[in-house]
Amino acid sequence: MRSTVAGRSAGQHGAGVKSAVQLSSHPVPFQGIGQQGTIFYMDPEAISVVIPTFNGGASLGRAVASALAQSIPPLEIIVVDDASSDESTAEALRDPRLRVIRHAVRAGPAAARNTGIANARGKWVAFLDSDDEWAPRKLELQLATLRSSSSQMQACTTGYTIVDQRYGTTRTFLPERSHISAEGLLWGCVLSPGSTLMAARRVFNEVAMFDERLQRLEDWDWLMRFSRHHTLAFVSRPMATIYKNSNPSSADVLNAITLLRRVHGDYWNSRSRLNGRKFESSLLLEEAAAAYYDNNRKRAAFLLLRMFSVYPWRDAAFFAMVLRQGRETLAGILTRRAQRIE
Repeated sequence: MRSTVAGRSAGQHGAGVKSAVQLSSHPVPFQGIGQQGTIFYMDPEAISVVIPTFNGGASLGRAVASALAQSIPPLEIIVVDDASSDESTAEALRDPRLRVIRHAVRAGPAAARNTGIANARGKWVAFLDSDDEWAPRKLELQLATLRSSSSQMQACTTGYTIVDQRYGTTRTFLPERSHISAEGLLWGCVLSPGSTLMAARRVFNEVAMFDERLQRLEDWDWLMRFSRHHTLAFVSRPMATIYKNSNPSSADVLNAITLLRRVHGDYWNSRSRLNGRKFESSLLLEEAAAAYYDNNRKRAAFLLLRMFSVYPWRDAAFFAMVLRQGRETLAGILTRRAQRIE
């Protein structure tokens, strides 16, 4: 089932979300892949798994294995190689059970997901980052939730566990109704849709694809646009494991904040002045986090003060995050001291 497709250049969709690619119109074959690469007949509500990767060979095998181990096997697993250069990725992509699509030049995570969507043949598209993994019943529970919905919901997310490999900490997030509403998304994106989201393939024609101008926060942007027309379903169980071993590029975050402010600011202000202030405070929080990760503590503190001046009443998740960050910072300090002693 493996196919290698010539990669497109980054400029083909560089104009952003409005230049969304056409989705595949291929009829969905009623067959899928088993753990040994066997062919079998399956439900017409087939699922395409999209795994974007860039130099992710060390963990890509784990992600692929978790997709193959699903209690409802997917129709296909599409790995989009975003112009990787490491040998481990090349080795992992030799798995014959994968459809491999390679970008000629690196285009970013949004572009890689869009390539996967455009080539998917299933009714549903489920996303999995190449350094994460799924629990075996993840797709099964999401499909059951979507099928049981009386309002024909078009997308579903799940809970997840974050393993921070830098500090050896683990925490679990379980979504609630307040997290998935349009107003809930004003506080930021805590749903980790890069590895929890499953959506109807056709909804990307309506909502549009991921905005390829964004190197960060592209999932938050997409969910805000989705929430204007649809309600997001959720499975309140930890069905994905997210592995964290680095912080995002502050330049990518700042560029994303500028674009999100331009794209969504007027919409939220049109809903209400209060919503506009909530959204602006969330952007300032993201900017403060970027400064903190860059060890620019003074700027981070300044941005937090601005955030509180714009809208002082943050939700409970914010204070939980502050407490968690404090514990992780302390753990990092203690780890570095122990290493110096050794």
